[in-house]
Amino acid sequence: FQNIQENNADFMLGYFNYFGKLSVNTYVGGNRQRSKFERIEANGNGFSVPFFHAINAANNRNFGYGFSESGINSLYGSAEFGFNSFLYLTATARQDWFSILDPESNSVLYPSVGGSFIFTDAFQSGMPSWLSFGKLRASWAQVGLTGSLGPYQTTQPYSLNGAPHLGINMASFANKGTIANPSLKPALSNEIEFGGDFRLFGGRLGLDIGYYNQKTTDDILNATISTASGFTSTTINIGELQNKGIEVLLTGVPVRKKDFDWEISVNFAKNNNEVLSLIEGSDELVFEESRTRTTFIKHIVGQPYGVITGVSQKMINGQPVFTAEGIPVREDEYAIIGNSVANFTGGIGNDFNYKGFNVNFLIDIKMGGDIHSGTNMRLDQWGFSKNSLQGREGQDPLTVNGVDEEGKPLTVTMTPEQASNYWRNLGDRNAASYIYDASFIKLRQLAIGYNLPKDMLAKTPFQSVGISFVARNLAVLWKNIPNIDPESTYSFNGGAQGLEYFALPATRSFGLNLNVSF
Repeated sequence: FQNIQENNADFMLGYFNYFGKLSVNTYVGGNRQRSKFERIEANGNGFSVPFFHAINAANNRNFGYGFSESGINSLYGSAEFGFNSFLYLTATARQDWFSILDPESNSVLYPSVGGSFIFTDAFQSGMPSWLSFGKLRASWAQVGLTGSLGPYQTTQPYSLNGAPHLGINMASFANKGTIANPSLKPALSNEIEFGGDFRLFGGRLGLDIGYYNQKTTDDILNATISTASGFTSTTINIGELQNKGIEVLLTGVPVRKKDFDWEISVNFAKNNNEVLSLIEGSDELVFEESRTRTTFIKHIVGQPYGVITGVSQKMINGQPVFTAEGIPVREDEYAIIGNSVANFTGGIGNDFNYKGFNVNFLIDIKMGGDIHSGTNMRLDQWGFSKNSLQGREGQDPLTVNGVDEEGKPLTVTMTPEQASNYWRNLGDRNAASYIYDASFIKLRQLAIGYNLPKDMLAKTPFQSVGISFVARNLAVLWKNIPNIDPESTYSFNGGAQGLEYFALPATRSFGLNLNVSF
């Protein structure tokens, strides 16, 4: 049983007026947000009565209870000044107080300022007829962030001792996983953005393009620490991360008839990031370790966010080093073997309407980025993959070429026993062998719907009635990695994508939606 609640209370006071060609639109407001989570669970196994799945019929019973509560108090305000309906200047400010942080450092004030210029309205007489609308924009903004930080992570929890004293349970030892950090403070993100919005041929073609430069300081991340401390990780504020990128949205209406129209949209986003600094005195931070124990996700100063490091094969003068039996010789130190972040993302959406019928679908695209596949590594080691057929009795022989540990040329054509040993050791000695391109093209969503004609609803209280069939994650149209979904991951750390281990396929979902308005 789970009970999840979120309550919001808002107030807002606004003012809008014209003073000749000058317009003023301003408001102040506040928000009180409270979240509550409660879980009660009971499970068991070893049922004594077949097909009677009651907790009292279980030989082994387990009970659990979970509770958390958090809140955010906010005050905010905005003032927009317009001139002649084509030039605008907007300033905002917001103050947040986060209950999940220590009261000494739980608040942050962040402002923004932005301007826009609708040049097609300012110079109407000089604009070409094919340009229907044109706007340029620029802004600077700060945002306070707590990331994925949850309640009670700044106070060390204690558990009940399994050996009570005089029949009374005692709170004694700390949780041995993550040590709390009471000094956490909100991260702060500063961003500058420039862009433009252009619409052509009466809105039949549109282009929205933007460039941004964002720096985040004191980002909140979960970091691996020495187990000599008695813990495995802690949550910290790290130095500075920079993101620069471009976002493009292209929209069009190729067909517009009385009873039929077709709308299409194409979006593209490319982001380049770099870790500028970390904790004082440290140039790298371990973010996540793979379940194969051969790779790590790390943040390294001067490198992109979330690089994949791992064991790699030793090289001499550009040649791979093997033992006399053909087994790869591993390097002594971990090396960067991949980057978990995609080069660019995009999508193509199509929307068709014909006499009340509507069909739309979305193609989702991600190009670049790497993933370390523990599934493919284990399949090779256990002899369950197509790769591991090479070298078996009756199959093509397995031959490796390189140098020995003294740098002398070496070619080994393996016996079936040697080939089996090669596959068992490959991933543990050269994790880069299981780094794959995580690119994909997917049919992300399909929706088919119908809206009843308005004349059928004339004598009813309804303004509109529509029904639609919606499906998500329907198909992988193209990918560059065998056996698994390239979006697979098992880490709950948002920045630790790029690690996979026997991941389940993405779930397809199908649903019917009924929309009625009065």
